[in-house]
Amino acid sequence: MTTHERERGRVRLYACGGAGVNVGHKVDRVAQSNDEAFAQLDVVYIDTSKSNLHSDIKAESVYLIDGLDGSGQVRRENHGAISERVRDILQTFKPVDLNIVLSSAGGGSGSVIAPSIVSELLAKDYPTIVICVGDDSTKKYSENTLNTLKSYDQIASTVRQQPVIMSYLQNSADMTRPVVDQRVQHLVAALCLLFSRRNRELDSKDLYNWLHYQKVTSYKPALTALTLIEDLNATSLSKIGNLISIATLTMPDVDPSLSLRPEVQYVGYIEGDTASDKLNMLAPFHYVTSDGVFAEVAAGLNTVLRELEEQTAARLNKAGISTSADQATDTGLVL
Repeated sequence: MTTHERERGRVRLYACGGAGVNVGHKVDRVAQSNDEAFAQLDVVYIDTSKSNLHSDIKAESVYLIDGLDGSGQVRRENHGAISERVRDILQTFKPVDLNIVLSSAGGGSGSVIAPSIVSELLAKDYPTIVICVGDDSTKKYSENTLNTLKSYDQIASTVRQQPVIMSYLQNSADMTRPVVDQRVQHLVAALCLLFSRRNRELDSKDLYNWLHYQKVTSYKPALTALTLIEDLNATSLSKIGNLISIATLTMPDVDPSLSLRPEVQYVGYIEGDTASDKLNMLAPFHYVTSDGVFAEVAAGLNTVLRELEEQTAARLNKAGISTSADQATDTGLVL
């Protein structure tokens, strides 16, 4: 059976919360191509508020949690209502070959919806990847981002004992909204290429084991970074830590071997050059899971929170403008 006789792969993107909906909508706009080199992509939207929905999003692609109207950046605000709906969400939008869960970490809704969906997907052993956008620009965003990452860590290491594979982006002067949008679109396209079922010598079990690396390596399940790298041999690995599992796509005439020896590498061969041209990447390119990102991210967020706490402790409280001589009515008016 040739690759083109195999059923085309399917990828579902669960866009959660306001930031997830906004970025997912841009992914959806570029996902309409029916290119057989890529998996069929379906974007669905889950939120607690209608205010983030775009007018061109189809109603059948939306799941709104009834009776809510946002979370106001408070993660515990709607946790109960969200948790009760997770199984119904996955019944409405059933998991497929690869399930990508996208949200911000700093808001109040997406940062609860997304980990709740991920936990249920992993409980059912579905191939899952998280795309998460953090933020340290305010105390609340920093607290939410840190607690969201801790949630994923608990899901991976304790609750589900399955790796949570995450591509993490953090808003900054360099990582602006347009840059985040572009990075997410590129990553989703690259994952659609990987899970297309059109790559020779790369089958579903290979990709399953790439994500469930605890089955084929000495590493235990953990919150794990996903990084897309063109030239792994020329890349400094100091920022991403130990390599855990690698999936590689290359051309038939390009050697995918590495100068270092990872515990496991799964290699697929792209037929034709259309796909790699569209991604604007040179083969081979590597989908790398590693263990060295999130300890540094958490340390940075904790530093921000300590500095903000010190500012609060040093703050001088300003006196109000009222005095004891002022007489107020029962409703507070000073006449």
